[in-house]
Amino acid sequence: MKALKLSPMLLLAIIAAVIFAVGLGLAGLVKAPESIDEQPSDTVPDGTGEQPEFSPPVGACGNSVCDVGERCNEETSRTACTDDCGFSCPAKLLISSQPNPTETQLSTYYCGSGACRQTDDNDFIITGDATIRTRVTNIGERGSDRVSSDFACDLISNMTSLKANNDGEDVIGVVIRDYFTDNQETVSSIKSRQAGNNFAEYMLEMNFTETAQTGQLACLISIRSTGLLNQQTLVVSIAPTA
Repeated sequence: MKALKLSPMLLLAIIAAVIFAVGLGLAGLVKAPESIDEQPSDTVPDGTGEQPEFSPPVGACGNSVCDVGERCNEETSRTACTDDCGFSCPAKLLISSQPNPTETQLSTYYCGSGACRQTDDNDFIITGDATIRTRVTNIGERGSDRVSSDFACDLISNMTSLKANNDGEDVIGVVIRDYFTDNQETVSSIKSRQAGNNFAEYMLEMNFTETAQTGQLACLISIRSTGLLNQQTLVVSIAPTA
């Protein structure tokens, strides 16, 4: 059998066809890289095309669960997380001579109006009509219960025993009464700290009559409410001017 002879031109055509076929095969094995716009996203679709809302982790403030550590701090009377727990601290009343107290002071009374001079802690000299005052402040996050007061003023003397326990009674010619802001006998409630105007002033009023005499009074003043009983003794020297 005679060997098939191929012309040079035909041989070149066959080789070119083989190379072309091999090139097509390799092209099918290699995948072109995706464009930037086609890169996969880490965002899980929610069906609306919007990003899902952020949810605070369990135990964090703002997750709508009032956890133990987010409740009222009894030392500061402030709720740690009001978003979850609201304002949860109960009323806490402090007696002080200054606004914005953090604790009740030992001696809190000071001269109000009139002829009054303070000589020491809770010691006073009055030479005419005067008031002696203190302040009751609610640093809690809820309104207080009713606040009331009473007084007992005794003449300091070895020879007589005179006293005034009720409004309008007098000792050595000095008429005594007590009241809170706006002449209230009691305060129905003192507002919470966040509500503002969260205090009431207490006044011990002493008015001289024509028969006022020199002497010294010891006045025990008690201020009461739920969780509060504050008692302080004032020493008041009566010194009518001539």
